[in-house]
Amino acid sequence: MVFAFLIWRLVDFVVTLVAPRVLPFANFFSYGDQMLRYHVPEYLRKLTNFDGIFFIRIAEHGYSYTEQAYFPMYPLMIRLVGVGLHRPIISGLVINFTALVIGLFLLYKLLPRLTARANYLWVFVFLFAYPTSYYFGVMYTESLFFLFLVSTLYFVVQKKFIFAFSAAYAASLTRVPGVFISLPVLALLISREGRLFPQSLHELFGLLKSGWRTLCVALAPFLGLATYSLYLWRTVGDPLFFISAQESFGAHRSSHLITPFQVLYRYLRIFLTANISFQYFVALMEVFFFAIAILLLAYDLISLLKVKKYQPLRIGLNLFSWTNIIVPSLTGTLTAMPRYTLMSLSIMLVLAELKSRPFKYTILGVMIILHIIYFGLFIQGYYVT
Repeated sequence: MVFAFLIWRLVDFVVTLVAPRVLPFANFFSYGDQMLRYHVPEYLRKLTNFDGIFFIRIAEHGYSYTEQAYFPMYPLMIRLVGVGLHRPIISGLVINFTALVIGLFLLYKLLPRLTARANYLWVFVFLFAYPTSYYFGVMYTESLFFLFLVSTLYFVVQKKFIFAFSAAYAASLTRVPGVFISLPVLALLISREGRLFPQSLHELFGLLKSGWRTLCVALAPFLGLATYSLYLWRTVGDPLFFISAQESFGAHRSSHLITPFQVLYRYLRIFLTANISFQYFVALMEVFFFAIAILLLAYDLISLLKVKKYQPLRIGLNLFSWTNIIVPSLTGTLTAMPRYTLMSLSIMLVLAELKSRPFKYTILGVMIILHIIYFGLFIQGYYVT
């Protein structure tokens, strides 16, 4: 795991140095120059491209109108850490690095409940090689959310419920999908002796009574979301303003629910009518990642349900992985889908368990190439996900 981590950091560091020499700066976002006042080296400043400025603004000045689309946990932590460092960019990157390292350690400790020991290294290799894993190292919420997700599951398994409750609560204050961390927790709660569901209501109530601590952890994400909604209701008068605010950020998101089938139909029309351009290929890759994620998660779920002895944690993680990609699609677009699939950890487990080593190495090679391309474009201001 350590070797894979170091290789990943080395590759991404080289990309940050080489990309400006081979790609012109596109500046798909109009506020990058605002980061100059923080006086950090250019290769660090470019790690804040796109959403980084919003997290820093919120950390320094609080929410301005429509910035409530960004959940408060990451900006709050930047503010707290920044008290000592007085450099919000450095603070954000330190938080991400620390969260990632701790999250990786806890994932390693959790893997015995998820897959065979022979697959451990492959899980981390695919996680680091994933085309959008560079988001762990830039000013986005991926590292922090990863930590809270893995921490919740690990501490529930270890029956350290206060830590699990805190992590689950914090997850839903970091990103909307944090609410669905309750799914693997509930799967652990209601399954017994290899059975996925209780055989009667009496048994179900008995499980809920005896496992009330686990039930509290499962409810913690909803409490976190309720906390943020209460704040929004008190400040802007709309407890769900984080949804309607999405329309202000130019990602063509809708505040009304749109089914994935409607979204795919929209994309099909785009592919049939639009001119070939950079954005055309971005949209094509969004559909590609969405389709591959669905196929892998469906294969994983079917495989898990076919065995005689169910693995509740693995099934719950699969269900969470589904919500992680389906919920964003309900906004009417697959924008950023390659990034969202990164947190669908069941994908890494499926790939790690592939029997054919040549097939594994082929997938790994494709991932690495896409990773370098995606990160190079990100560094140079091209919006790809």
